[in-house]
Amino acid sequence: MDAIAAYLATHFQREEQFAAHCGITPADLRELAGTAAPGPSYAVSAEGMISSRVFSTSPAGDAAPGFYFRTAASPWIALAKRLNDAHAMHDGFTREFRQALAGLNQTTWRLVDAFDDEGNEIPSGIQQRSESAWQSFLDGTFNLCVADPSSASSIARKEILQEKLTAVTHNGSTIATDAISRNELHALILDYAGSCMPFSPAEYPHSSRKRLVDDLLTRLGDLQPA
Repeated sequence: MDAIAAYLATHFQREEQFAAHCGITPADLRELAGTAAPGPSYAVSAEGMISSRVFSTSPAGDAAPGFYFRTAASPWIALAKRLNDAHAMHDGFTREFRQALAGLNQTTWRLVDAFDDEGNEIPSGIQQRSESAWQSFLDGTFNLCVADPSSASSIARKEILQEKLTAVTHNGSTIATDAISRNELHALILDYAGSCMPFSPAEYPHSSRKRLVDDLLTRLGDLQPA
């Protein structure tokens, strides 16, 4: 088993395996996935190529053909099956996501497009963020990049940590910033590292894990503590 196949085996299951893990049939899974619950994050073709909505197609190594679902996302399948209502799933997810953003706006990073100075929602901004998150939830993107994809709150936290880290480092291009001290930047990097996936060897060179974690930590390691 090569590195890509091993990564998929550690974090994902093929459709039939995941359906069994969730206690439903593959047909039931296909009915829920992408409409009321997360769809597959990866597809491996019979020609030996792996693809996702986040990264371009690349060789899949020894990975078996099929659609790959994140094992840790099974609670969403259970909830979608119980509610049996895509609208209720949408409303529940976006409500929790908005509430999480409100807290993160106060504690972590100012979301000027979504909240005013008093912390009240700006309807257009919060709507855009929550609907975009819902689409990424459905297409399996969050299951590819979020360490804990089992709640909208943990998804929101990863997204805002990445947004903050991207902003203060100009997308990983600098560690010299007036916006945050070196020690604070180091803590932010580690916080983000704990919230995002390690990514498979197929996409790691182009991932936020490399750009915003490993590359920045390497550069910080050459500096004396502040």
